[in-house]
Amino acid sequence: TQIYFGPSEVKMDNIEKFRMLIRDKKGRLIFESNNINDLWDGKVDGNGRYAKNGIYDWFIVIISTDGEKYRKRGKVKLER
Repeated sequence: TQIYFGPSEVKMDNIEKFRMLIRDKKGRLIFESNNINDLWDGKVDGNGRYAKNGIYDWFIVIISTDGEKYRKRGKVKLER
């Protein structure tokens, strides 16, 4: 069982900027990071409480050193 969620499929060496967002089903921001090494541990950003079990949307935006913009999105299931 995976304990943390992060961008494991990102295999780029030329990353200039990175941003990952996780939102709940109502679109509320749950987690945000500008560091590719930050992983989501299931907690609501900033308050230490765990998010409820359910499906969450994730969004990743990467800008490469040559100015190319890459966007990825998907869903992650949180259950404990």
